[in-house]
Amino acid sequence: EEALREAVRLKPDLADAYFNLGLALESQGKIWEAVQAYRLYLDYSPEAGDRAMVETRISELEQRSGGVHGP
Repeated sequence: EEALREAVRLKPDLADAYFNLGLALESQGKIWEAVQAYRLYLDYSPEAGDRAMVETRISELEQRSGGVHGP
């Protein structure tokens, strides 16, 4: 997680780093942060081939958590 956070800090338009950060955060149970990372991935990669899958994952995470709320 820390290496990925550093990657997006150094190069904020690095879309794949946001996706991977989302995966790492999700695996740690940090749902809100994962959703934010996935959204940034989609923002920086609007033509992503996996866009529909990521949007579905965001929806699933929001439903599972009863709605996503920030800290």
